[in-house]
Amino acid sequence: MALVLVMGIPASGKSTFCQKMRDFEPELVATTSFDEFRQGVNGDGSARVTRKFFKNHCTSIIPSSNEPIQFIEDIFYLQSMRRPFQKLARNQNFSFHVIFLKFDVEEAMRRNSKRSGDLRHPDETILKIDENLEFSDDFTVVSSEESRSLTLHQLFHQKL
Repeated sequence: MALVLVMGIPASGKSTFCQKMRDFEPELVATTSFDEFRQGVNGDGSARVTRKFFKNHCTSIIPSSNEPIQFIEDIFYLQSMRRPFQKLARNQNFSFHVIFLKFDVEEAMRRNSKRSGDLRHPDETILKIDENLEFSDDFTVVSSEESRSLTLHQLFHQKL
């Protein structure tokens, strides 16, 4: 089993990338999205509280999943946001990978401006996330161009 975090600034194509991976191999890939989870949660909790619920949700569903590759997508811009998932992978004896979708911040803000409701983020938030991204040596960087054509096989045999 593999646990793969897909991170990037808002509107960088994380959901599209994960859906594409699932479409390639639906019997192998499961996807979980913070944004989708957040939309299904009632209440006005802070992002921090909602992320804690999301982590607990993932911790409860991932170990019993039938799909051997679990993609979890969120901004994950701080190492502290990724750490609980790394611990989950270690505790379950899963391999752990982080994919950073590198995307132009101006283009992300343009795409974000077309979003509606809770899916739209203030430009200041996108800029702040972009400026405060915490990188580590174990990232796999995928450009926006690569993300459009990369297959699951290529991802695991050439990138991870």
